[in-house]
Amino acid sequence: MAQFVAIVVKYCQNILYIEMTFDVDDTAATVLFNSLERIESIVIHNCDDFTRNSFRFLKSKCAELRELDLCCLPSFTDDALLAISRSCLNLRVLNVSTCQMIGYKGVIAMLRSCPLLEEVQLSNMPADVTAAAVKVLAAAKDCTALPLRALTIDKLSTKKLWAIVAKYLLLSQLRVTDCAGWADWSCCLRGFTALSLWRLPSLTLTEARQLVSSNPQLTDLSLTVKDRVSAATVLCLLDGLPALQTLSVRTADSSWEHRQEAGTVQVLEVMARRLYPSLHRVTICLL
Repeated sequence: MAQFVAIVVKYCQNILYIEMTFDVDDTAATVLFNSLERIESIVIHNCDDFTRNSFRFLKSKCAELRELDLCCLPSFTDDALLAISRSCLNLRVLNVSTCQMIGYKGVIAMLRSCPLLEEVQLSNMPADVTAAAVKVLAAAKDCTALPLRALTIDKLSTKKLWAIVAKYLLLSQLRVTDCAGWADWSCCLRGFTALSLWRLPSLTLTEARQLVSSNPQLTDLSLTVKDRVSAATVLCLLDGLPALQTLSVRTADSSWEHRQEAGTVQVLEVMARRLYPSLHRVTICLL
């Protein structure tokens, strides 16, 4: 690690993008980042020893930072996010998924202090952090709303979903890992290109038709549903979304051995007789 840092510091000071998926301690990180004043994108995953001290440099450097992708950093805390929120005002992309030591204060500071955020990923976070983030996003006034295009979050009520979709008109990609309790959800999703919705209570033919008519440009669709899904519903999605490239529809208890169930076989038989030129990947598991 020390040799890598020395090489970067000596020969690569104009680096714009750096990705680290190996363990790095605070000392090495501080030396490294202090030499990269033009850095625009930082991606750090699965570094157990990476803490808030590594980001002291952000108080005076990295004004051009656009992307901060920090995933699975068990020692990363609120203090670091608070420091970043005061320094990186040009940030466009923020991912702090699975950083379990982060609290709601740091996330709220980022959402309120970084006015250019276009993509926010907050999956596998403590429940109070998710609730606070949703509250801030839904309550933002039109004049202070972010230019949000992509959002990943753990849990979202139907009421908050309506508020967020109505407020962030540029939002075209949404991933929610817990949609339990959603009602009339298909009515409020309009103009999306990518949707990943897990633990939906249902997916009826009527909901599929509404989804198709309101989101004709969908290219990626992933749905996990609690109740049974009919073959006709899946075929409605396939036939009604001409731009679709990836489709995944699973019931809550789906597994590989269930793929020979009647509904799945019916879908595959119909697909074999029709052409879907844009489709690259399909996963259908119906019970």
